[in-house]
Amino acid sequence: MQTYILSICNDILNNHLPLNDEKIIELGRKFGINPAILLGRACFEMDYFGIKTKIDKKVK
Repeated sequence: MQTYILSICNDILNNHLPLNDEKIIELGRKFGINPAILLGRACFEMDYFGIKTKIDKKVK
């Protein structure tokens, strides 16, 4: 699963910048992954955690 998430995050970083809530939510739906997971991983990979978002950070 982690390799799958990393490949998705690489796709985000290569093809979907700048990030916004709509992009993250849509990609989460497309891949069946909680948007908070994708956002957190993308922020980690970019070493930038100051992205303004309304995405709920709670994993349900």
